[in-house]
Amino acid sequence: MSRIPLRWIAIGVFILSSSLNYLDRQLLAALAPTVRGEFQLSNEQYGLVISSFSLVYATVAPAAGWFIDRVGLNLGAGIPVALWSMAGAATAWTRSFSGLLACRTVLGAAEAAGIPATGKANATYLEPRELALGTAFNQVGITLGSVAAPLIVTLMQPRYGWRSPFALCGALGFLWIPLWLFTAKRVPARPSDGNPSRTGGGTLLRDRRFWGLALANAFVMTLYALWSNWTTLYFVQERHMTQDQANREFAWIPAVFATAGGFFGGVVTYRWIRAGMNVLRARMRICWISAVILLFTAAVPLMPYPALAAVYGGCTHPGRAQTAHDGADHDGKYHRPARVLPAGQNPQLLGTYGRKNSQTDDNLAEAKNIPADHSARKSFHPDREQQYIADCSDGETDQQLVNGSYPVKPMRGFDIFGHTC
Repeated sequence: MSRIPLRWIAIGVFILSSSLNYLDRQLLAALAPTVRGEFQLSNEQYGLVISSFSLVYATVAPAAGWFIDRVGLNLGAGIPVALWSMAGAATAWTRSFSGLLACRTVLGAAEAAGIPATGKANATYLEPRELALGTAFNQVGITLGSVAAPLIVTLMQPRYGWRSPFALCGALGFLWIPLWLFTAKRVPARPSDGNPSRTGGGTLLRDRRFWGLALANAFVMTLYALWSNWTTLYFVQERHMTQDQANREFAWIPAVFATAGGFFGGVVTYRWIRAGMNVLRARMRICWISAVILLFTAAVPLMPYPALAAVYGGCTHPGRAQTAHDGADHDGKYHRPARVLPAGQNPQLLGTYGRKNSQTDDNLAEAKNIPADHSARKSFHPDREQQYIADCSDGETDQQLVNGSYPVKPMRGFDIFGHTC
């Protein structure tokens, strides 16, 4: 029986971090009916609490990625985990709306470092051809946290009160920190590829494709926030369930089906690429299909049965299903900028990476049976490969990718809603 490579043990610890990140985040949603009653909150006030988390999260995310690159993975991951664990645990002792708002604001600022830290860990320990798989496993960790939150609330809240889940799950983060430090001492990092070049952030900000990606992500995250934060309240208010029933039977379903949809989208795109479809065109096709499916989210309130509403909500959940179109990646949300932006333009500005430079897509090679080992590619140059992947034309052949003989063309316009060559 073969042993698990040490690098995947390190990644497994960060998958656990992602689970804790989403567990702490989703506890409030699972306890929303009770918390609203405790503090006499209207839906508008509850929405303000949710918005404060999201706005701070979006604002801090780029700085969090920069911080991780500057101080390294140990401090860059450990400090945010400690901060969000304290913020989560402090929620158990808050006595006012302002206190709740403050706790969620600090939680959002600290949790903004979660995804960049995981990206940094992937780039530190995994081979380039394993990056997509590492991201897919991270999505599984996110799902586990999202599923666990309502179930933990169901088990603990009736016995120990609504504050107990916040205290317990906050404490779990402090156990993660020594676990990671212990692991980091025993798992060696992957040797550097010696190509730390990067393009300045100003260049990236002047690239309209960056803003197209950011705008598209903002749109889909609106629906993500809806299903992440209002599911339990929806079943309680509109389907007339108790909080326990909603959490035990339905609130965890959307996350499961969303992740299944994400993997399905990746498999479909992978098959299209293997069948000879242009890589970018295949990804854009699944993105278009997913975007159309998302429109049917509006029909969820019309579903005749609660279970059908939960399943349908999961299938149209944008957090995984819509963004999981990235070829063989099985999940595209956190790899998408590297697919359409030139190599060296630091995707850290999107707040979703903890790497110092873009990684190229070795899954293209796997999809086309091109040797994944860089040493087997003659005249290999990562900038050229990235440019080949991002180029909209179909003229270059796989053999040209292998031997480096394809022409290097200036990157042309890219529209997130279709490709324009």
